[in-house]
Amino acid sequence: MAKQKRNHKKEASRLFERAFDFRKLDYATRIKPIKNKAMIFGFGSSAVLYTLLYLAIYTAFVNNALSEEYMAKLVWTIMVPTTVGGMLVWQIAKNRFEYPVRMDIRAYIEQVEAKGGLLWRFFPLWEAYSGKAGSIKKAFVDSEKGLIADIAIEDYTDAVKQVQRYLSDTDNKDIPDHVAEATVQNFNK
Repeated sequence: MAKQKRNHKKEASRLFERAFDFRKLDYATRIKPIKNKAMIFGFGSSAVLYTLLYLAIYTAFVNNALSEEYMAKLVWTIMVPTTVGGMLVWQIAKNRFEYPVRMDIRAYIEQVEAKGGLLWRFFPLWEAYSGKAGSIKKAFVDSEKGLIADIAIEDYTDAVKQVQRYLSDTDNKDIPDHVAEATVQNFNK
């Protein structure tokens, strides 16, 4: 009986590994260098903006247009708008740099889900492992309904990771028969 359960897990693992290209769906790894690049853009723009404003204030001080006390207040005060400006540039740069990665993952999801959906077929495995309601469950439901455009990329990639984690979990030696049968039945539909 235990051998039969291991075969279910092997079969489910084989089906899962053939179904997805995990490198294409690894959103977190693919955007990691982009996050650092965006931070540098934000920090750099903040530093340039602060430097320009400081030079303007200093020039006014040197030409006796500002008192020393007022100059000190302005130097501290300009830190707020320059920081906000840097954060704005950082967010815009981050979103612009992530866009091609998101569109690549979206195209891959549409390709995989085009033939009647794929992710939903592994729902029994996810439900047995996690079973929490939420946005990841919505990804499974949208996959089954064919609502590919409604699936959030992060939810889809998280769902794939959780099923992969469940199948590769060494502590979980077997898959319950009803879960394995439901998964196989989903592929026969």
